[in-house]
Amino acid sequence: MVLSLKGWTPKEIHNHKNIYNRRTDESIHSERGDGDSGRPKYSSDKSLVTNISKSKRIGAFRLMEVCEGQFGISPPTNW
Repeated sequence: MVLSLKGWTPKEIHNHKNIYNRRTDESIHSERGDGDSGRPKYSSDKSLVTNISKSKRIGAFRLMEVCEGQFGISPPTNW
């Protein structure tokens, strides 16, 4: 979320040497990743943008949740 607010594109976030966009625990042992790098693998630029956008929305939800003194609430499914 912070990198998006700083103006980084989804591709810049995904391809950065620090691997800001990591695979989930569920996908670590699957074929959905980019080798041992820890990066998720996407079938298209559109799916990359969709994933980064979803992460940004969930990050904003978590930030608002903490500001309201609430912790652990699931984001709405349409978020």
